[in-house]
Amino acid sequence: MYLKQEAEMESLASFEVFDTEHDACALMAVVNRTNNPTRENVTRVLDGLIKMSHRAGMVAGDGDGCGVLLDIPRQMWEQKLSELGENGGIAWREDFWVGHVLIKRGTGDADTMRQVVSKLEAVGFKTLYCHRGETDSTSLGPQGQLEEPGFWQIAGVCFADFGAAERDLFRLQLHLEATLPLLFASLSFRTVVYKLRGSPEVLERYFADLRNPRLASVATLGHSRYCTNTVSSFFRV
Repeated sequence: MYLKQEAEMESLASFEVFDTEHDACALMAVVNRTNNPTRENVTRVLDGLIKMSHRAGMVAGDGDGCGVLLDIPRQMWEQKLSELGENGGIAWREDFWVGHVLIKRGTGDADTMRQVVSKLEAVGFKTLYCHRGETDSTSLGPQGQLEEPGFWQIAGVCFADFGAAERDLFRLQLHLEATLPLLFASLSFRTVVYKLRGSPEVLERYFADLRNPRLASVATLGHSRYCTNTVSSFFRV
């Protein structure tokens, strides 16, 4: 990867852009140097991954997989909490966390999420939001549709010792993945991940959040998978 020189960035004064030319997978990062979250920060990465579609493996109409990592979009989460009657300002607290959960198809989404919430609250993480995320299955390829997991979003605050909270949240994630039929795309006080089995142009169509004008980030990472030695799946992306 390389960092574009300042002279090349005059028209994008608030951004530093990282990309690749020679690796198999497509990788891209956009960082807003003013430290202000913007919608453009995310859309530049989504557009960049599409332009690097030659770095995305395709088999029988399905992309190998792709995803984006971004800062927790707090303005969007303020809206989500407010729509539930919660105090939207909680989304701006330091101890506010968000989880994106992929639940294996046919294993009982609602029951699995009840167990997730119970285990979170047992170790000091209060859950304020637990709902299936809005997705569009028709945008996936044939194999992607066959194995599509349930996509759930959870969020809340920490009422235990915040100094140890990140460690405890990570340990709990490992435990839940080992004992329940799920995978966390992300579970963090800082970032969220949207990922799928498909090609880059599918990302924004599949996840409604990625079309939300309130979704903004200071830094966004994008990855498009070009698999050479394993069968692609939602859980390997």
